[in-house]
Amino acid sequence: MFHGQRYYATRVHPSPDGGIVSYVADITARRRAEIALRLKQEHMQLAQRAAGIASWELDVEAEELTISQEFAEIIGLPAYVSRLRYDDFLNALFVSSDRNAAQSAMQQALRGKKEFSVELRLRRPDGSVRLVSSRGKGFYNHGRPLVLGVLVDLTPEGGEVPKPRVARKKNASKRRCAGLNASARQRHDCLLPQYPA
Repeated sequence: MFHGQRYYATRVHPSPDGGIVSYVADITARRRAEIALRLKQEHMQLAQRAAGIASWELDVEAEELTISQEFAEIIGLPAYVSRLRYDDFLNALFVSSDRNAAQSAMQQALRGKKEFSVELRLRRPDGSVRLVSSRGKGFYNHGRPLVLGVLVDLTPEGGEVPKPRVARKKNASKRRCAGLNASARQRHDCLLPQYPA
């Protein structure tokens, strides 16, 4: 991929005696790591778009979500929106039990640093209702609490939103996607939490 190409960082400073001091450092390893990381991120974004999976990150202290373009589209916002107040997302969950489930899942994720999975009904700005599955996990980054997650639209093709299912067993029936159209079932079959029928 790099075929012997080298990268260098140079710094030039005036010296106290009126001359110039130059520093040259070989940064090839760092540059290659940056390029590899950028390619992995691009690959992940392509896979997310193809599978219809949205990603999000909650900064707990700032109470702000950083959202992907797919997340914005699922909840009915323009694709260029990349930040959302957490309260605005909770307010879109028009059923109080869904709001409570979302908040409880976040708290459990932060306390136990465990993964969570919850189905929620949300109302988009146009008034339509979507059933979504949100999965995430709590982390601490330099002492700051964060929750990272994904969001998948589970709304059947006809648009009628069923009541969210409650997870009971991790290895329950594969009939969990029965309400989805064949294309969505094929895209999300191994990504959705498993629920009893």
